[in-house]
Amino acid sequence: MGITKPLSQLSPGQRIGAYTIQRLIARGRQAEVYQAARTGAPISYAVKVYLPGAIRGPAHAAQFTAGAARLAAIAHPHIAQIVDYGCGADNELCYLVMEYVEGGTLRDSIAAHPSGYPRDELWRVFEPIADALASAHEQGIVHGGLRPDHVLLGSGSRPIVIDFCIPCLSDDAPGSHSAPLGVVAYWAPEQAAQLAPSPAMDIYALGIILYELAVGDVPFKAATRDALVAQHLYEAPVPPSQRLPGLDPRIERAILIALRKNPAERFLSVREMLAIMRSAGADDYATLTLDKRLAQEVRRRSNAGAFRDARGETPVPERTVELARRRISRWWWIGAALALAVALLAAAAL
Repeated sequence: MGITKPLSQLSPGQRIGAYTIQRLIARGRQAEVYQAARTGAPISYAVKVYLPGAIRGPAHAAQFTAGAARLAAIAHPHIAQIVDYGCGADNELCYLVMEYVEGGTLRDSIAAHPSGYPRDELWRVFEPIADALASAHEQGIVHGGLRPDHVLLGSGSRPIVIDFCIPCLSDDAPGSHSAPLGVVAYWAPEQAAQLAPSPAMDIYALGIILYELAVGDVPFKAATRDALVAQHLYEAPVPPSQRLPGLDPRIERAILIALRKNPAERFLSVREMLAIMRSAGADDYATLTLDKRLAQEVRRRSNAGAFRDARGETPVPERTVELARRRISRWWWIGAALALAVALLAAAAL
């Protein structure tokens, strides 16, 4: 690729793959993003170049390429399309390429709505993000780090989700100890235990974003990383209707289910979350509040099912609890119906 300078000094005119660098857009912990052009192409591109050391040797480069190929296979109007990817001959400098999106981020838009979004605008922004996430999950892809910085607002303020994690990159992994507070604010409780990325983690982060869209702020804030992690682990969120009286109860219901401590007690899918929000009139639901006994029970279950206990053991979270409950209920009704049928036949035979 012909790059000999430190990546932080990459300047306009240098090339990476088939792309000519135009300017630096953003710099992160392990990568930099540049606006770039390609000969003969009428559009600009955003090229995410991983810093030296992020990719460690040929085997790691092969894992990166396989992960990039999976991301490139996702096709959704609200997910940034990966159009190219590759690694240099030395297997150190690897990159992802997507079409450049002119505009700000959801973070910028939230800052402009300190009291939350009007309901119609909230839905217009949130639904495409949720649908994009649902589609990715259905294709076996987990984001693993969803937050407003990873949602671009393109032409017409169209939400576009970016930066799905590539599992082989350790700094992208859930629970990274180097994560700043702005990242930890969107962590699921199990993320602090560095469990593998899961749809349940994304649903929790989506619940945080929905809370923020509704009231203008995140539910958990603290001065240190450990204090913020403890809030995710043990503190129930203030019901958003207490911060914004009159909030649509369906939105509150979706938020509070998405933010349950035990991942098995959250929605089974993003589609289920959307269904709650699209359900019958708001009058059909009472606004949810969390009493102390419920909060203690959620904490007890989360401590038992997902986090490191006092003895230093790390149990595996139960992801099938809700499905099991539904199956048991279904078979109970089937059994009751069969028993009734047998009794009626016996009565008829007498």
